[in-house]
Amino acid sequence: MTWQELEKKVKLIASYLWNCPANSESIAGIKCDCVLKVKSDQYIFIEISQENDLTKLRTDIAKFATIRNAMYLKNIYPVLYFVTEKHVTDSLRDSGKEQCVTVCSVEEFENQFFNYGAYIFSRNQKSFGSLIDIATGQPEESPYIGVSYYSEKERKKITIEEIAKKLKDGRKIILLGGFGTGKSCCTKQIFNIFTSNKDDFFYTIHINLREHWGAQYSEEIIERHLRNLGFDPIQFQKIAYKHNIIYLLDGFDEIGGQAWSSDNKKMLDIRRRTVVAIKDLIEKANGGILITGREHFFNSTTEMLNCFGLNKNDVEIVRCNEEFTTEEITQYLTEVAHYKKKIENNILQWLPRRPLIIQLVAKELAEMFSDDLELSNEYEVWKMFFDNLCKREAKINTLLDAETIKSVMIEVARCTRTKNDQLGPLTSQDLSYAFESATGKRPTDETSIMLERLPGIGRMDADSPDRKFVDSYILDGLRVEDLIRLVTNSNRSVFQEKWISELKFAGSILLSQHICIFGQFKEFNAYAIQGTRSGCNHILVSDIVSALLLADQKSKINLDQIELYDTTIDKLVFRDKKLSNINIHDCFINELDITHCQLDENCSIKNCIITKVVGVSTPSGLPEQFRNNDIELCLNINTNVKVKALKLSPAQEILITILRKVFTNVTKGNGRKEEALLRGLAEKDKRIRDRVLNKLISENILIKHPGNEGAIYSPNRKETSRAKRILEELTLSEDPLWVYVSEL
Repeated sequence: MTWQELEKKVKLIASYLWNCPANSESIAGIKCDCVLKVKSDQYIFIEISQENDLTKLRTDIAKFATIRNAMYLKNIYPVLYFVTEKHVTDSLRDSGKEQCVTVCSVEEFENQFFNYGAYIFSRNQKSFGSLIDIATGQPEESPYIGVSYYSEKERKKITIEEIAKKLKDGRKIILLGGFGTGKSCCTKQIFNIFTSNKDDFFYTIHINLREHWGAQYSEEIIERHLRNLGFDPIQFQKIAYKHNIIYLLDGFDEIGGQAWSSDNKKMLDIRRRTVVAIKDLIEKANGGILITGREHFFNSTTEMLNCFGLNKNDVEIVRCNEEFTTEEITQYLTEVAHYKKKIENNILQWLPRRPLIIQLVAKELAEMFSDDLELSNEYEVWKMFFDNLCKREAKINTLLDAETIKSVMIEVARCTRTKNDQLGPLTSQDLSYAFESATGKRPTDETSIMLERLPGIGRMDADSPDRKFVDSYILDGLRVEDLIRLVTNSNRSVFQEKWISELKFAGSILLSQHICIFGQFKEFNAYAIQGTRSGCNHILVSDIVSALLLADQKSKINLDQIELYDTTIDKLVFRDKKLSNINIHDCFINELDITHCQLDENCSIKNCIITKVVGVSTPSGLPEQFRNNDIELCLNINTNVKVKALKLSPAQEILITILRKVFTNVTKGNGRKEEALLRGLAEKDKRIRDRVLNKLISENILIKHPGNEGAIYSPNRKETSRAKRILEELTLSEDPLWVYVSEL
């Protein structure tokens, strides 16, 4: 600190200590750094120094002697302090004591009023919001990996350092973010930023709002917070609303209400009363305030601002980015999970990006990495996350154990199956019904709070009190867990339900991996057969079949007795399968992959709407088992990039590329120069490339001519229909040329 900063800090502390102005003043011709007129017969005199040697002390003691005599003549008792920025030695302290002068460092002087250093230590021993180690229940100590933040007011990304600067300037900020986006991490990091530099003389107070249910006034929150940390709040209450007090209020959505109602107006009033103490603190405080929470706690931004007593000009709304960027997740895996090898793209493609999801599986990931195992099974990662998530929620809300929370979340996910929108809406009645289905009891006042803040659930829209899933990863996983429970328990009542919302492909992958890990192909197949025979829940059957096709590693699959009809399927994968007895009709299929598949005469796909077919380039290339289908798009092959997307073998890709260049892009009477024909194939095996080219020439499909700048290749027009058919059928082609190339 400069001397001016030191003087300002000491004067401020002194004014807090004695609750009166602290000013510089000349007494008996002696200029004193700080004078406080506590009573008419008692003054406080403070000399401030950046030095801590005896020479300086003796100089100031001489000044104090003149001041002391002047005060005695006026019947005023002087209390004398020598405050230095540096550490005070015992000899310096003893010398001052002999002259009735209290010698102390600025930190010791401050501690007479509020021991901020002790507060920082004690606060760091407690959890910051939801940052809890699920194994020990102790505060989470993972390194901070920042996420992106977006300021609505400035309409741009801002850093956590910029947020801290705004708080230091006295700004009020509301940080909104969905489940697991790093709000508590943000408040902890800001606390660390401020407390690592105490020279500014800002007191930063971090409060977990979930510990303050029922508080009506700000004084209650402050007092309870300090007493929980072992501090007497009386002294601090004197300065609780000064400009240099910064409050970090974490989790307004967790502070809890005292009642539950399906009446929207009544719930609005409950929410208003729930946060009344926060509103009181906002109105009284003169320093910076950061308030965090999930946006869906309120039904609208307008309601949120009204409940906090704010208007748009009073506050800056900042939002957490929902997911890690590629750079952030790579940094996290490297620094936290200690993944020492190169982060492969295939891991990043499916590894969840939400910060809390990664945080909750970090320990297990670290153990996997330490054994040099590759991340390859998405279901195991999901299972780690789901188990840890429910343990974490149980530690936050001790009224419910982890298994009960699991059951409630799965039942809530089941409710979405009958909704037109994949993610919701979820009414308060839906949440209550899900809780009752899982526990056999109606929600109480306390447990209703958990329903309002279930992980992964947010507000439907700004004008609706309904909720929805805001995290598709969690919803897919919960739907998978629901299907697993249904099959395990042989639940047949669900066959009579009319689901209209299908499992997405990401969920199909999770379910297929569960089936593989536990060897349950027969159980799920039998359950799907029962569903086909017994009920009207066609979505349930198609969800299981989609996963079975992914799970079965055999090339031959017989789906006898299973019929898919009047259902919606996100993605069916027939790739590399020989299928028999599959009957699909009157369905909507978002994507169908028939690459390298074979369908026997007992298969039928008819009267379906199919958005996209992968494996053929045009509908005319489809096998005869496809009848009367409305197909919007086949994966065409008009560029090399799209050819690569087919994931063909190198020889197949070479053949398709050459045929496309010669038969579709060359006008009659012309040919392709060798350099142009083979462009883009340089990275392929030259021996395979030459064998494919020689085969095309020997079969008289290509005609080779000498040219001025190398060979020229032109198409044999008599073979145009044959080449076109290969290009249309692609992986389904049975042409001898395709068979030959496929075996290279």
